[in-house]
Amino acid sequence: SLHQIFGSPDHLKGALEKSGVYDATIARLVQQPSNEEGTVESEEEVPSGQKAMQQAIKEAVPPSYVEQETGQALDGIYAWLQGEKSKPDFEVNLEPIKEKLLISLTEQARERSKTLPPCEPGKPVSSDFDIFNATCVPPDTTADVVAERTRQQILSSELFKDTTLTADDLKGDRGESLEKRLEPLAKAYEYAKVGMVVSGILSIVFVILAIACSQPRRTGFRRVAIIAISVGAVTTIFAVIGSLLARGIATGLAKSSSGSLQARAGEFVSLLVNDLRAWWLGFGIILLAAGIGALVALRFIKKK
Repeated sequence: SLHQIFGSPDHLKGALEKSGVYDATIARLVQQPSNEEGTVESEEEVPSGQKAMQQAIKEAVPPSYVEQETGQALDGIYAWLQGEKSKPDFEVNLEPIKEKLLISLTEQARERSKTLPPCEPGKPVSSDFDIFNATCVPPDTTADVVAERTRQQILSSELFKDTTLTADDLKGDRGESLEKRLEPLAKAYEYAKVGMVVSGILSIVFVILAIACSQPRRTGFRRVAIIAISVGAVTTIFAVIGSLLARGIATGLAKSSSGSLQARAGEFVSLLVNDLRAWWLGFGIILLAAGIGALVALRFIKKK
C-alpha cells in the first residue's frame, strides 16, 4: 500500500493540486506582515515597498507555475530515489518570474513617481534613492528616469543574480546538500522496496510449505485459508482505525492552524491518507475473499 502511494510522485502531485497548497503558498508570500501586538497590519500600515513587492509577486508567480516547477522537482528527486540518477537533479527556471517582477516593479515605480510632489530645491538626493519609500521626487526628474533607475537597481540586486534554481542551491542551515539531507529518505525508500519484494516471496514460499508439509493436503489448504481470513480481517480493521486516526490528526492540524497554508497542508495529508486507506483496505478485503473462497472450494472438492 505504501509503495502504491509513495512509489512514484503521481499521488503526491495529485494531492498537492487538490489540497490547494499552491494557491495558499502564493497567498502566504503576499500576506500582510504582523505588527508588534501580533495582529495583521492594515493596508495603510504596510510600507509602500512591501505593497509593491506583494503586487509584483501576484502578477509574476501564478499557482500554475509553482505546480509545474514543483512537479519537475519531485520527478528529479524520485529519479534519484529509484536509482536512475546519481543525485537529486532538477532545475527551476526563474527567468520568467524575474522578468515579470522587473516589469511590474518598474511600472509601479513609474506610477508612484507621478503621485509624489517634487523635493525642495537644494535638498540632497541619496545615491540609493528608493522611490517606494520616498516622500518626494528630485526636481526635474521625470517618471521615465525614475523607472529606469529603479530597473537598474533591481537588476543589480542579489535577487536577480541567478536565473535558475537547482538541487545544489537548496542547502541546509549548516551547508548540507539536498542529497545529504535526503539520505534517510533514500534508505527508507530502498528498504521499503526490498521489504515488499522479500515479504511477497516469503509469503508464497510459506504458503507452499504449509500445504506441502500437511497431511492430508486439505488440512494445509484449510490452515492457509484460515490464516488469510485472520490476517485479512486484522488488516481491514487496522486500515479503518489507522485512517480515522490519521484523518483526525490532519483535521485537527487544519483547524488549529492560524494560516491558510497550514490548513491546506492538513488537507494534503488527509488526501494521502485516504489514498493509502483505499489500497490498505483493498489488500485486507482481497485476503478475506481469498480465504473464504478457499474454504468454500474445499467444501465442494471431494476428499481423496
